[in-house]
Amino acid sequence: MRARESGAAEGARTAAAVKARRSATPGGGKPQLVSECSSVREPRGLALSKKRHRDRDGREQSDGEQRPADGAACLPRDHVGEKQARVAKTTIPPMPARNKSLNPAGKKHKFGKAWMHEHVSDHWVQEAKARGYRSRAAFKLAELADKDKLLRPGMTAVDLGAAPGSWSQLLRERLGPSATIVALDLLPMDPVAGVQFIQGDFGEDSALAALAACLHGKKVDLVLSDLAPNLSGIDAADQARSVRLGELALDFATQWLRTGGDAVVKAFQGAGFVEFQRLMEIHFDKVYVRKPKASRDRSREVFLVGKGFRDLSSVSDSLRKLGRLARDRAKV
Repeated sequence: MRARESGAAEGARTAAAVKARRSATPGGGKPQLVSECSSVREPRGLALSKKRHRDRDGREQSDGEQRPADGAACLPRDHVGEKQARVAKTTIPPMPARNKSLNPAGKKHKFGKAWMHEHVSDHWVQEAKARGYRSRAAFKLAELADKDKLLRPGMTAVDLGAAPGSWSQLLRERLGPSATIVALDLLPMDPVAGVQFIQGDFGEDSALAALAACLHGKKVDLVLSDLAPNLSGIDAADQARSVRLGELALDFATQWLRTGGDAVVKAFQGAGFVEFQRLMEIHFDKVYVRKPKASRDRSREVFLVGKGFRDLSSVSDSLRKLGRLARDRAKV
């Protein structure tokens, strides 16, 4: 009897537990199967999948952002609302923030400060300011002019590479108001009284035509060239450009200098310098290599001073005439 009662009570408790589980199912649907036996294990594939999801959720929480689920479409914000937009995010960790400077030693900055200090404290720079010259280069020309007797009042002179204008200032002082001074540079230059300035590229025909217009066909007594290329940092290329500018200045001088005129051409010692010096020696009685005191010691800058221009065109004409006379005599 007691066994029957205990069996009935046990059946009632089981029925009540099943009913409670059904009522706890969300939406009143089918009951979820809950394993009550601890000895039953999940399939290996399902366990690995759950582990990957747990790892991913942990990464998302540590990043502070929610990534789209695997396989979810990454929709642009143009087609969906702000709340529905999803942005794909790479799993590659971002680059750490750069707190240090790319140049922690600051060598370039220090070099600039050292150069500026040297420039400001330079004797020739201070002297140029005291005398009202625009740059220390005025003293380079002054030394060359005194040593080689280049300047005389009333001359016609051309200043190539004139900016900022210190050579033109010195020319105006020493040549007087009756002189003709024409200056040219690619860069702008503040006006200098009594100096005609042309802004243009010396290597272009338009600049040469402007020079010719200012000279009105008149021959020149002195050609000065302080032309220098924009430095690229490649020594071979910079040297080649400087030689090329010297050749252009010499070509201009041979076309416009009167017989006996003088020329000063800036050059840099290096490849092609000796050949250029020999080329000048063809056109002038004497050629001197000068290094003015105002030129920095560490610079390879020098000046070639050509004295006594020889007009080779007249020599060529004489040779042709002699050749014709010789042929005429041979015919007789």
